Amino acid sequence: MCKRDADMVDHFLIHCPIAWELWSVVFSWFGLKWAMSRNVMELLIAWNGARVGKRRKSVWAMIPLCLMWTLWRERNSRCFEAVEKPLFRIKSFVVSSLYSWDKGECNPPIDQFLDWFELFLSNRGGI
Repeated sequence: MCKRDADMVDHFLIHCPIAWELWSVVFSWFGLKWAMSRNVMELLIAWNGARVGKRRKSVWAMIPLCLMWTLWRERNSRCFEAVEKPLFRIKSFVVSSLYSWDKGECNPPIDQFLDWFELFLSNRGGI
């Protein structure tokens, strides 16, 4: 993806600059400072142990798979279709994927989800 290192799983999913940028965005949503794990397994174990509050737990649980799936799709697009999305589109895809993966009582229209997401981000401290 980054054309800097071999396409190794740990590099590709967590240490590649593109992957790191996506992870950094997620950490900023939750107001977290996170020391990135050495490998994917350690990341998933630490992820499950994080305390993010009840209201955020369902979204938090979806994030690793969503980010990894997004990275995999982007890698395949670059490798097999010679199409490279700009980073802002990849970030937007993460948000829209989290929306479509939401398992709440109902899936609201995207504008309502974005309103909820903005509220979610603004309430980082106390929940």
